[in-house]
Amino acid sequence: MDVERFTLIGMDLPGYGYSRPPDRDYSNIDIYNNDAKVAMELMKELGYRKFSVMSHSGGGIVATNLANLWPEAVDKVIYCNAPLHINKQVVMGARVIANLNKWDSFQRNQLRIKYGGEDYPRKALKSWVGAIERLAVKNEHLEKQKEKLRNMKAKALVITGLRDHLIPENTALEMQKCNPSLRIHRVQFGFHSHLSFLDEFVRVSQDFLMEHSSSE
Repeated sequence: MDVERFTLIGMDLPGYGYSRPPDRDYSNIDIYNNDAKVAMELMKELGYRKFSVMSHSGGGIVATNLANLWPEAVDKVIYCNAPLHINKQVVMGARVIANLNKWDSFQRNQLRIKYGGEDYPRKALKSWVGAIERLAVKNEHLEKQKEKLRNMKAKALVITGLRDHLIPENTALEMQKCNPSLRIHRVQFGFHSHLSFLDEFVRVSQDFLMEHSSSE
């Protein structure tokens, strides 16, 4: 990102990275609302009254909650491969991600360094997969997220990788049906991680953020 134009603030949500304690517990149904509240408190503490939010994967749920709870504060939202509903593809993909034995040696080593071993990551990933499996059976999360998207006042962009094996391509279209003003950008060779198309992700995000906002 162009640091001359933007101030970037990154955070580890509770239970991630260096934001421990607490441990990440996906059995808590309010976990994403709590994430949004923590993010808002951080921005207030840093002195920001209005800002835009960039999110990836499950962070998109947090971004939607943030924009709904504090519409006066959130100007724009950027989603990248964000989930909306849970189907068999999402469940299978989550199980693959949660299997640390399938990770390459470099990624596993980075995980061990950050968390002091693999015990906590395995515990957190197991909790995450369990939550996804429960949502797949009783997907009330879908209707709640749809309603929040319908009510969202912030301008929004969805960046979707067409080679994402976790989040189906039609997820972006379903989000757009809920909020017709939402814009979609498709990345032809993009996988689930935004790092697989970082240059395009940054370019498209910057262009969107630099557009004039009616709230300005």
